[in-house]
Amino acid sequence: TAVRASHDGLKVLAGTTTGNLGILDIPTRSYTTVMRSHTDRISDMSLDVTRAHMATVSADHTIRVWDMTNFKQLYDFSAPKECPCAVAYHPSLQVLACGFENGCIRVFNVASTSLIAEHRQHRGKVVGLIFSPSGSYLYSADYFGTLVMYSTTEPDYAIIRVLGNMVARSEAHAPHALTMSEDSRHLAFIGPSDFTVSVVDARSLDEVLRVDITSMEADMARSVVDRAVRVHFSPTA
Repeated sequence: TAVRASHDGLKVLAGTTTGNLGILDIPTRSYTTVMRSHTDRISDMSLDVTRAHMATVSADHTIRVWDMTNFKQLYDFSAPKECPCAVAYHPSLQVLACGFENGCIRVFNVASTSLIAEHRQHRGKVVGLIFSPSGSYLYSADYFGTLVMYSTTEPDYAIIRVLGNMVARSEAHAPHALTMSEDSRHLAFIGPSDFTVSVVDARSLDEVLRVDITSMEADMARSVVDRAVRVHFSPTA
């Protein structure tokens, strides 16, 4: 997409349509990529704090893993016919879960760039994807309100439970529609409507608490009823 030669004419800096920036050494005819990037909007990101890695998913149909110490790209997963929209790192393993706009959930081993599991339980866009801090479970939610729970200790990340009409039917809360308590005991989300917040037992998905925000004290100066926008546990929850 752009080319610039050095003053001595021995090196050429080139930008590509795939978001790469590289240097061509003319005497040796070698090419070195010095920078990579997404070519479209980034939809979500997740951190692997243990290894100082960061994963990003984009509307350019790629999943990329970066080294946070030097910001270089380490891995690139491409899905030409599908668009990734949510991503989550396992809290301790070098494992990455990714949700797609068609509802597919895939789990990858990052180091070997291999597919561990694939599920197509969802009928719509994945709006929430999260591992429990203990690493024992994975949870996903879609646009139509379906909540799915997986066991990370079972082969192929076996599905434990599927519940419909749990999460609010909206893309407004994507890609962080789900949140976990740090002790891995509770999962929370906005739903089944934008006017309620639900807390469930993370090991069974049984309801523990439901808060109707319309029952809270109204602000008489406002002409509209508040909707829940984001829910998150405190660090000590």
